Amino acid sequence: MNILTLAASLAVITVAYGVVTFNAYTDDEKDAHDIFRILMRPRTPERYMPKSYFHKHGIKPATRLSTFTVRNCGNPATESSKLVSLQVTPDPIQLPGEIGVAFALDFYRAVQTPLKTSVQIKKRVLSNWITVPCIDQFGTCDYADFCEILDMIPECPQPFIDNNVPCQCPFQQGNYTLPKTQFEVDISILPAGDYFGQLNMTMNNAPVACYQVYLTFA
Repeated sequence: MNILTLAASLAVITVAYGVVTFNAYTDDEKDAHDIFRILMRPRTPERYMPKSYFHKHGIKPATRLSTFTVRNCGNPATESSKLVSLQVTPDPIQLPGEIGVAFALDFYRAVQTPLKTSVQIKKRVLSNWITVPCIDQFGTCDYADFCEILDMIPECPQPFIDNNVPCQCPFQQGNYTLPKTQFEVDISILPAGDYFGQLNMTMNNAPVACYQVYLTFA
């Protein structure tokens, strides 16, 4: 998950939660909303839980999420891009607040619309990873063209402009680097807890990128 995805997520959240409406749901839709509301409750990250918590619930302390981690989940030999490095601070992330981001990203080929994207978001509850359902285009969702999501970003952050890093499609072939930069985020993307995220992108059925991230919000 890079800062582009963060910015796009903020745009989606703004649209999703700008107006609250109540509709008639099917049983499956009602269940999804109930699960979503439960998972959006703040939970104390497992790294802060006492040993008695793990003993009570039969959880091995060694399995708890203790650090920010990102890894490739595709085939780097066939993908159109490569995330060379990504650093996000602080760990755990505390929002609203200031977040530090640095990354290096290579595009071996130009990437443009339509950028088909599958996003998975899971939250850790009693050592189990529970899928956050897709509600109002936020959560575990499929997007026909993620470029349209990026288009919701009103303007590229100034540090992107200063370092010639694009934040909207198309992404031309080349190497892009953002040195460590502090961003002020004035809303909470996700409530406190441990999370897993996966982003899988394809263009015309060809792999562009697949990355998984484990992170904690405090």
